[in-house]
Amino acid sequence: MDNMERRYHENGKVWFECPLKNGYRDGACKEYYPSGALRSTATYREGLLDGPRIMTFENGLRICRHVFRDGRVIDGFVPVFGRDGSLAFSEYWEKGRCRCYDRSNRLYREFGMLNRMEICLKV
Repeated sequence: MDNMERRYHENGKVWFECPLKNGYRDGACKEYYPSGALRSTATYREGLLDGPRIMTFENGLRICRHVFRDGRVIDGFVPVFGRDGSLAFSEYWEKGRCRCYDRSNRLYREFGMLNRMEICLKV
């Protein structure tokens, strides 16, 4: 049986919605701010992120866009923007590990992902 997963903010507005197929997230999922503004969109396939995940600020400006395949971020460069639309920092993903660089291109943080949990490698 296919249906829709929905979660709600305390104010009653939808926080998260995602189609389910055979009990797994499958399709275009959306997350919302308490105001009702769109916070993120992501595509799942058989319970794993698969495709673009776009995050935005409440004012609609883009924070970042990651592309996933089988639950993992695809290797490459991801710019992350601040509320004013300027570059805040950059991420470089390689084999499940992320290196974060500030505006001066200095490495300031490294982390990896294990079972969907962030593991700090260097701060």
